Amino acid sequence: MRYLLLLINLLISFNVYAYNTTNDVRALRLFNDLNIVSTQYYDFCLDHSGYLWIASSSGLVRFDGSNIEVFRHDDDVTGSISSNTVNKVMCDSHGNIWVGTADGLYSFDPKTETFTLVPIPADGLNGYIIDLTEQADGTIVFMVSGVGLFVVDKSSGKPEGVKLGYSQEHSEMNSLISTLDGGLITGNHNGDLFRIWANGNMKRYSISHDFFIGLRKETDESILAFTTHGIWRINPSTMDTTPIDISSLGETPINNICIGKDGTVYIATNGNGLWAMETGGSSIQPILNLYNPGLNINKSNIGTVYMAPDGNLWIGCNYHGVLLAPSTPMPFKYYPLSPMLKDFHGGISATAADKDGLWLAFERGEAVHMSHNHEILHHLRLPSDHEIRSMGIGGDGMLYAVTSNDALWQINPATCTHKRLLDINRSCIRYYTTIGGVISRHCSSE
Repeated sequence: MRYLLLLINLLISFNVYAYNTTNDVRALRLFNDLNIVSTQYYDFCLDHSGYLWIASSSGLVRFDGSNIEVFRHDDDVTGSISSNTVNKVMCDSHGNIWVGTADGLYSFDPKTETFTLVPIPADGLNGYIIDLTEQADGTIVFMVSGVGLFVVDKSSGKPEGVKLGYSQEHSEMNSLISTLDGGLITGNHNGDLFRIWANGNMKRYSISHDFFIGLRKETDESILAFTTHGIWRINPSTMDTTPIDISSLGETPINNICIGKDGTVYIATNGNGLWAMETGGSSIQPILNLYNPGLNINKSNIGTVYMAPDGNLWIGCNYHGVLLAPSTPMPFKYYPLSPMLKDFHGGISATAADKDGLWLAFERGEAVHMSHNHEILHHLRLPSDHEIRSMGIGGDGMLYAVTSNDALWQINPATCTHKRLLDINRSCIRYYTTIGGVISRHCSSE
């Protein structure tokens, strides 16, 4: 479904996702299909057709909210990318998709689904692409490691890389961003920033001792420059620099930064989850209200974070998958059981709803009945050490539970008295509780 992701985005884009540090837990959806899981996530962009593109260490991923396609190098396919290490992906204002790999910059043609290399004037070199940006007039500028800055020239009918005539110092650059006046700001390995004006004039500013990972444009056109252990706000007109207080991060490295539609700054860290800074702020704080049962985001190594134009927040968790924090909250509330159950250590195995609330089953034949006000009404334990695998309310109002390879039980919800109805002594037969009764299925049957 080509436009499914775009449709989802339109349906839930009325309110921009905003962080907070309260106990109002926000549900995250985890996409961890084998085709989308990567060791490292580097970049995201959402194109005009509604596809989400993901740059990763194991290829370029295209995702429409349902289907996942991975583009990798293939010797047998003409027009495939030459490297599976994709450092950058950019969807420009004209709908073009630019892919920066460890072996060259490529443009993607959605009609033929092929990639075209943007050649550069360097003998035997396609170039390790570190960064790229679109200027106000639509010009694409990209940075090649150890070589320098190039612009994409389309005058011949095919895109070609033309080197900018600036100082050779730009061979050590590793971050890049455009400015409104047609100029550029770049950062290098030595903690220096370079302001390049449209007329070619250039000036160096020594800011840090660490190499600059990236540069991001805030909503007021200020620039955030960041290293692994520092963030600075830059006025591109005067190049005045203001450091941001990130002392609360300790020694945790910063992996990436993105700017939200409302100006909130989202900070991806290596092992300490996602942090944020309010619009125009001068300090950061952790985002503690994001939750997914399959992944503890507060301890995750987040490779990159991206707020799409629709306000949805995408979070690339290295080694685990991609999380989505939708701009409109999912219909979800989080109620921790640990304060209510002294011996609870996780592991809900089955649930069943009745008129009074919700039954939750755990290991060792335990179950609790929680009211609509989230109070514990009943707590029972069946005379079995087997896990409750399925529960349901029957037409007679009774609760039925199946313990794994053990027995089928009938439980009176009002008194918690229970009766063993049937022994399950054959592991190849499985029982499922339904609204109207119990279904048995042999494991070899369809």
